[in-house]
Formats: sequence, C-alpha cells, structure tokens
Amino acid sequence: MTTAAPLAVVFDLDGTLVDSAGDLSTALDLTLTDAGRAPLGLTALREMVGDGAKRLIADAFARTGEPLEEPALAPHLARFFTHYQATDYATTVAFPGIPALLATAAARGMALGVATNKSGGPARAILRRLELLGLFGAVVGSDEVKRRKPDPEHIYEVLARLGVDPADTVYVGDNEHDAAAGRLAGCRTVLVRWGYCRVPMEELPVDAIVDDSADLGRVLKLSS
Repeated sequence: MTTAAPLAVVFDLDGTLVDSAGDLSTALDLTLTDAGRAPLGLTALREMVGDGAKRLIADAFARTGEPLEEPALAPHLARFFTHYQATDYATTVAFPGIPALLATAAARGMALGVATNKSGGPARAILRRLELLGLFGAVVGSDEVKRRKPDPEHIYEVLARLGVDPADTVYVGDNEHDAAAGRLAGCRTVLVRWGYCRVPMEELPVDAIVDDSADLGRVLKLSS
C-alpha cells in the first residue's frame, strides 16, 4: 500500500469490527426451531454469515430441508429479526484492540464509516451498545441502499456522507465480498484474518491482509 495515511477509513461490521456470531446463531436456531427445522449451531452460522439476513435465512432453510423462496421466506425472516432483537446483542463484542484503534483514528482526524450488509437499525444499536457509534460519521446498512456489497454503491454512499473520495480511503473488511466491493469502489482495500471469510484470502485482490489490530494500525499509519 501507499505510504500516505488515508483521509477516511470505511469498515465492514460483522467479522471486522465485531464478533456477532453468538447472537446471530441464537436467533437463527430459534427461527429454525419455530419452523420445525433442526438448529444448525455456531460453527455452521460462521460459514454462512456475511451476505445479510435474507440470504442467511435462505441458506439455513436450504441446509435443513426443503429450500424456501419469496414469499414463503418472508415470515421466517421477520421471525428471525424478532429473535435477533430479543438477544439485545448481549454476546456481541468488539474484536480485541478495535475500540482503541477507532479512537486513535478519530483523534487523528480520520473520517470513519461503516458499510454493512446488516440492516442499519441493528448495526447502529450494536455500535451504540459498545459505545462506538459516536466515532462514525456514517453508518449505512443494507436496507439503506439499492445494491449491497459486493456492489460498490454501498461504499459510495458511505463516502458521500463523509465527503471523502475513494482514492483517499481505505476500506477494511473480512471476506470475499468486501474484497470485491473495496476494489470496485476504487479504495485501498484491507482484509482482517479474524472474521468470517469463506475462501483463501491470499487469492483475493486486496492491498493488505492483517493478523491483528496492531497490524491494522500500522497499515492505516496510526503507528509505526
């Protein structure tokens, strides 16, 4: 990557800033049980998360019996959101070192944003609960854009709200959709190893892959 520090950093949420798998798994298994399906558990959830709730529910039903499509999927999706909200996101935590990294970036004057395939309401609720929401100038969920990641529109919307160009931005994510979205948006793109990627990261066209928050801080020019 270039030696210049970015003016803005846009982050994915699940698998990048926060580990939300426990609460998502609870809500998903309750949804499946309500429908008379077998629960899938945490390991399977980690293999499916990253494409938004609708895709998660569709994949879960395909794994546990007869696949469902719209409109049959809609009531199960609504039930999932009810169960997910009821968790109060109690087991969702920031990954180690992330709160300090975000605080340092904000103190250095970097504009911070989130582009997540999660709906905007839960995304902001999680960041608020973790006392991180105030650090971000823009948080955009998948229900607030026409095309979610890997389409670059999602990142463009965040950058429009921040008032920063893609060329001055680093996009940070954890999976193949983030790699594609960041590249298509024209941002320098970084992947973290601690998330939910389903393909070998080394095969993805990104500028850097980081092992921990300290490594990410060095890539973002927050430390030497």
